[in-house]
Amino acid sequence: MKNLNIILGIVVIIVIGFLLAKGGYKQSEEEAQNDNGAQVTTLEIKANDWASGNPEAKATLVEYLDFECEACGAYYPLVTQLKKEYQDSLRLVIRYFPLPGHKNSRTAAYAVEAAGKQGKFWEMYNILFTKQQEWSEQQVANQNQFEKYALEAGINIEQWRNDVKSEEVMKRVDDSYNEAVSLNLQGTPSFFLNGKRIDNPQGYEDFKRLIDEAISDSKDSSSANVGQSQTKSYTLGEVAQHNTETNCWMAIEGKVYDVTKFIPTHPGGRAIIGGCGKDATVLFNERPTNDRGPHPAQAKALLPQYEIGILVQ
Repeated sequence: MKNLNIILGIVVIIVIGFLLAKGGYKQSEEEAQNDNGAQVTTLEIKANDWASGNPEAKATLVEYLDFECEACGAYYPLVTQLKKEYQDSLRLVIRYFPLPGHKNSRTAAYAVEAAGKQGKFWEMYNILFTKQQEWSEQQVANQNQFEKYALEAGINIEQWRNDVKSEEVMKRVDDSYNEAVSLNLQGTPSFFLNGKRIDNPQGYEDFKRLIDEAISDSKDSSSANVGQSQTKSYTLGEVAQHNTETNCWMAIEGKVYDVTKFIPTHPGGRAIIGGCGKDATVLFNERPTNDRGPHPAQAKALLPQYEIGILVQ
């Protein structure tokens, strides 16, 4: 394992150095920085994010990527190895940032997102990176190539053909791209660790060091909070006083959540406002106003960060 990590580190340093030299990645010079020079941009995990790993992991790594990007391809084996090594201690989140200069990048993102609608996101993600040299740098995107990969991933191809050109899939990719632009990201890959932007690591050991520090900081923060706070309790009457879009509390399964900050990014749009000031347990678990069924596991995993107390009679 140690020898493999060393080899991965050396290979990535060489490849990344080459890509930086040829301009494959541009680092923004306008990002806000703290006194130590580190980027201070932060972001939150969303209910509809493509995430792998323990939702309660001490370290969450978000990667904005372009499937055609050579640097992303160089980081792919590192990120894969990190997932294996850290297991429950690391959660990986993938977001799309298809760069305009890459002719196949947006088509590739659509192909992966469409695969995700059948629960095959990670299978397609792995295939596109492991076979990147087969399809990248083509002057015209070859849909048949991606269809072949979809079949390889075990996808219902008729459904995939419909989904890959659907407005829903295109909007999901567009939204992720626009978010990356709003964050002033100017290249791929771009990484955030526990919500904060980090400079791209220069190898596997550098990546491990950053993750170890994030895990340690998270544990220290948790330990410092033990015994310093008590669980607050609220009546339904108190919850009912927070019933607007700009001040939204709701109770779900006996716990109270302040979801005001989540409303602008809620995948279901303004539907969430229907639960403001109420016991929203049924609304959350069954979503009776539409035919989409219960919220997915990703949504439930987000709840703890908005919890403010428990519901009492």
